[in-house]
Amino acid sequence: MIVEFANSVWRKFRKTFGKDEYFIFWTSLLFYFLLFFNLNNKTLAIFFALLVFVLFTKFKNLKEALFWGFVISFPITVGKTYLVELIPADQLYTPDNPEGYFLKLVISQGDIIALFMLPLLVRNLFLLWRRRELAFDNILIFLFFLIILVLSSTLNSQNLPVSSFFFLKFLTLPLIFLYSRYLIDWSPKRKDVLLSILLSQVVFEGFFVFLQFAHGGPLGHSLESMTRIVPFGRGTDEDVWRFRPTGTFDHANMVAAFLLPTVILNFAIFYRQKKEGLDYFLLPLIIGMLTLAITLSRSAWGSFLLGIIILTYILEKKYRLRLEEFYRKRFVLIIIFAFLTIPFFIGPRVLSTFNTFVSGGSLVTRVDLIKEALELLHQNPFLGVGLGMSVPEMFKNNPHGMMYFFPSPVHNWYLYFASEVGIFALLAFLFLLYFSFKRLFQRRLVDVFSIGAFVAILVMLFNGILQPFLGNEELLYIFLGMFVAQNKLHD
Repeated sequence: MIVEFANSVWRKFRKTFGKDEYFIFWTSLLFYFLLFFNLNNKTLAIFFALLVFVLFTKFKNLKEALFWGFVISFPITVGKTYLVELIPADQLYTPDNPEGYFLKLVISQGDIIALFMLPLLVRNLFLLWRRRELAFDNILIFLFFLIILVLSSTLNSQNLPVSSFFFLKFLTLPLIFLYSRYLIDWSPKRKDVLLSILLSQVVFEGFFVFLQFAHGGPLGHSLESMTRIVPFGRGTDEDVWRFRPTGTFDHANMVAAFLLPTVILNFAIFYRQKKEGLDYFLLPLIIGMLTLAITLSRSAWGSFLLGIIILTYILEKKYRLRLEEFYRKRFVLIIIFAFLTIPFFIGPRVLSTFNTFVSGGSLVTRVDLIKEALELLHQNPFLGVGLGMSVPEMFKNNPHGMMYFFPSPVHNWYLYFASEVGIFALLAFLFLLYFSFKRLFQRRLVDVFSIGAFVAILVMLFNGILQPFLGNEELLYIFLGMFVAQNKLHD
């Protein structure tokens, strides 16, 4: 009997792990939690080298192993770091800025993997060109314009080394777009692999955030990008000081923005998932929603709510898909669970929003930032001031303005991006989005995964109205490449 039971368990284990999506989910999750034993950047590089080797043995394909390794690297933002002082402390309001204004130049594991992906991409694009299968459509043209315009802005920068570094970081975005479009076969199984990695990231990041929240501050771990307690909440928006967990990122809002698209995509999967596999998606969804609550990010909450409304409308009104009763009962548990967090996290944070209108509140601060950024854009409309240079250039324009008290990028990604690389670069990005979306909806049939990815991008774009970042930009470009890569989408 014991032998039969053991054989039964082993057969189920092999059957489960024989599926790519389950294998990659548990492999990614195990990898992330093994990183809790990481010591420094050298051991981190060894961990990632072993990961790529494991992925290569599974998929028997180097380009896929590197691609999935790159995706797994998303939440790991630490690496070889250089600090560059752009505004000395004696020129700023000292009580709030005792160390001056610095930029962190980080060479992450994702950057290193991208270097190995580049020759594979060039080789495959060359082969496609020789076979006359590489068509220069509108999408490639605007991507090319975007790269040239950002390069031109970089060469125009007053701090060429800093802007050049961020330009090289920027190049990973068109690289991953082209890789997604031309080197990955986006079959339903490959979409499930991508989703499995993203779900494991939600579990890992949520666990990390919870540990920081329970500890009341950073853990002092090598994976933490921000190891100091930053005094968020010290302004008039908050009646009392509260620590906001930053996870493996620099700011709580960054954690929330990173998780947003995956939580939205996960919600979309409820519309297609079979009953027996629902719990596989239920736990990451609960963890993701709780983590969004703990971060106290109002922009993320608003973006999430908008995304749920848009997604429900598209799937139920346009595609006639309904949540079955079984899913509805499970989802009610999620709603109840989420509402339990309102008295502790969401309620007080929403009430503090009324303080944004007073002098020194976040709304007043954001308006002042927008004014100074618009003035900077007015002075440099076509080429901008170079990547990473908006804050020091705004300070140079008005040394005793908002930058004197709060040296920070403007809290609007579109204005922030345009002020650093110019209006035409922003337009090139928007046209790239437009033609990618157009290509997606020209398909006769669009699957639920792609609809979820489309709404996830919309959520990132909306969140960018209120923050100086979009969130997981690498994922955004992967989705865009997926939209224009497929000849036929399946549900």
